[in-house]
Amino acid sequence: MGKKKKRIKLLSIYATIEGAIREKNLLNHLKNHYHDESKVKLNISPIHGGTPDRLLDDAFKRLHHGYDRIFVWLDEDIDISGPSRNRLFSEWRVPEEHQEAFMDCPLGQLQSTYNNTSMRKPVLVASNPVCVESLILRALGKTPCHSSLDLAKVAQQRQDLKNSLDGVFGRADELEYYDAHLDKTKLEAARKEIPELDLLISLITTKR
Repeated sequence: MGKKKKRIKLLSIYATIEGAIREKNLLNHLKNHYHDESKVKLNISPIHGGTPDRLLDDAFKRLHHGYDRIFVWLDEDIDISGPSRNRLFSEWRVPEEHQEAFMDCPLGQLQSTYNNTSMRKPVLVASNPVCVESLILRALGKTPCHSSLDLAKVAQQRQDLKNSLDGVFGRADELEYYDAHLDKTKLEAARKEIPELDLLISLITTKR
């Protein structure tokens, strides 16, 4: 009898994302260019209309399910609650002397400030400025109409950015538009300028 082939263990990744359409479309486009199914098993869980706390809760429930990587992709416009921050503080094993600063840190800066090196689960990817539309606009080489989050005007900022991106897509299907305007060469250039995009791409590949 011949020897059985040794089964290769796939790198298992669990992704909790905020949007079942916009985020999922971009992530699927990134998968098409970077995801190697022979090496990586990627599970995507869209929490449509979910709050940041719901997204984090979904990720927290998977911490002991054997995933090699777990990440949460959310917008920076709605902060996570105190209890969720405390859980994140604990899971990332941030030193106690940094707890007060951690609790006050803007959501968009939490990952880069406290978990950029250790990459403990769950990793946070916060679309900014404001929301995912601005990240996509930047990836497409466009300049978002808002450069920073303004909590007093956040509803209008979100709508402005959505309208701006919808204007770029026009009547085109989003995935078809990405195929025509966002190939791997452009993605590689964009990720050098957009840390969140670089983090997303590196999380779904075998190398960071």
